[in-house]
Amino acid sequence: MKYYYILAFVVVIIAGFAIYSYTQQFEQPPAVQTTAITPTDKGSCEARGGEWKIWRDIPNATPECNLPTSDGGKKCADSSQCESYCQALKGSEIGAKVVGECYRFKIAICMQEVKNGVADAEWCS
Repeated sequence: MKYYYILAFVVVIIAGFAIYSYTQQFEQPPAVQTTAITPTDKGSCEARGGEWKIWRDIPNATPECNLPTSDGGKKCADSSQCESYCQALKGSEIGAKVVGECYRFKIAICMQEVKNGVADAEWCS
């Protein structure tokens, strides 16, 4: 009787590996990164429509480029639908069901984010 349990365990393990290896052939190849590296100087940043300044309130912060997003202004219900964040419209009540807009830039200083269709509290980085 004890051997049946061991045999059943081995069969389950083998079946699991077989299923795993079978599903691997259907996985999508890794996504190709289509966005270029963020510019590291003011001229290159501004040439791509970005804003060059100190964005973070931390010691020894240096200027960096804040590039525009391609989906800025698009309606959204969650940041997962945007390149950057899904921003609640001005005056949105915390906890209210809302439709937001994708933020127009990659870096945000303060934001009232929409998460799963609900306005969250404002945060600042």
